[in-house]
Amino acid sequence: MRARGQLLVTNWSVHSQICARIGDGICFKRQAADPELTRSEALRQAMMALIDGQGYVDSTGKTQFTYAHPLFWAPYSIIVMAGGQEMR
Repeated sequence: MRARGQLLVTNWSVHSQICARIGDGICFKRQAADPELTRSEALRQAMMALIDGQGYVDSTGKTQFTYAHPLFWAPYSIIVMAGGQEMR
């Protein structure tokens, strides 16, 4: 994802459900709710929410696995374009 001179990238293939939650959901909603929050801090908070969260829940409502393993949250990085500073 790209926003105002920054890219949200992954270092390896990611679980699509997590990608959607981080990219469109929890990360940027946190920042929208708090204009003083930087994108990197919003991403860190989103990662912590995944670690502490319920995990993958199947159609019966049973948690099949958690997202606490770094495989799910560690590949994300925010890259700032040349000459730019982290934007809010």
